[in-house]
Amino acid sequence: MTATQRMSVSDGPRDAASCAPGWRGFVAGERARRGAWSRAGAARRATWLRAAARRGLHWLHEPTDVRSIAAFRILFGAVMSCALLRFMLRGWVDTQYVAPAFHFPYRGFDFLRPWPGGFMHVHFAAMILAALGLMLGYWYRASAFVFASALTYVELLDKATYLNHYYLVCLLAWMLVFIPAAGAYSCDALRRTELRVGTLPRWVLLALRVQVAVVYGFAGLAKINADWLLRAQPLRLWFAARSDLPGLGWLLAEPATAFAASWAGAVFDLSIVCLVSWRRTRRVALVVAVMFHALTRCLLPIGMFPWIMLAC
Repeated sequence: MTATQRMSVSDGPRDAASCAPGWRGFVAGERARRGAWSRAGAARRATWLRAAARRGLHWLHEPTDVRSIAAFRILFGAVMSCALLRFMLRGWVDTQYVAPAFHFPYRGFDFLRPWPGGFMHVHFAAMILAALGLMLGYWYRASAFVFASALTYVELLDKATYLNHYYLVCLLAWMLVFIPAAGAYSCDALRRTELRVGTLPRWVLLALRVQVAVVYGFAGLAKINADWLLRAQPLRLWFAARSDLPGLGWLLAEPATAFAASWAGAVFDLSIVCLVSWRRTRRVALVVAVMFHALTRCLLPIGMFPWIMLAC
C-alpha cells in the first residue's frame, strides 16, 4: 500500500468525525445570521411604519381653508329648513305621525312614540329653527345637537317612513355636532372673535368627503344588477310616467332613453368621486354632477335627495 493510499484510508474516519461539528456550527451560524437579518428587517419595517404614521398624522392635521366647510354648513342648513317646511306644508306630519294609530318602531326603540296632538308640529318647527341656526351659525353647537337629536327621534319612530337620504341627513347632522364648522360666515364668529378661524385641520373636510364618497360608491354598486342594467328598471316606469312633459315627453317614452340613463347613472356613481378628487377633471366633474342632480330632481320622484347632494 502506497503512502497516498495509507493517508486516504487513515484520514477518512477522522474527516467524517470532524465534519459533523463543523456542519452544526455552519448551520447555527446561518440561523444566527438569518435571525439577525430578520430582526433588522423587522426593525426597518417598524421604523418605516412609524415614519409613515407620523407623515399621515401630519397630513391629516395640515391646515385647510375653512370656507368650503362653512359653505357646506350654510347650504345644508338651508336645504334642511326648506325640506322640513315642505314636509309640514304638505300635511305629512299629520298623515305620517299624528293620524296613524299604529307605527312600526325599530327593534330596541319600541318605547318611542309620536308627540300627542299638535306637539308633533311643534317638534318639526323646532327642527326648522335648529336648521336655520345651523345655516346662520347661531349658537352653532346647540343648534346642531338639537337638529341631529330631533331628526333622529323622528326617523326612529317608524320604519315605514325610512328613506336612505333621511339616514344620510342624520349622519351628516351628527357629524356637524362634532365638526367646528362655525369659524367663518357665522353669527357666532361675529359675536365672539375667539371663534374666528381661517383654517381647519384637513381631517375635518376629509371626513365629510369620505361620507359623501360612501354614498356614491354604494349607489354605484347597487346599480350593478340585471334589473337596472339589462331591464332599465325602474327608470322605464318613471320615465314613462313623465312622457307628458312638453318637449321631452317623446324622448322619455322611448325605452332606449331609459337604458342610456341607467348605464349613465351607474357610470356616474362609480366614477364621480375619482373625477372630483383628480385636479385635472375636477371642474368638469363638478359641472356634470350639478347637471346630473338637476336632471334627477326634474325627472325622478326622489324628493330632496338631489338638493342634499348638491349641498354636499
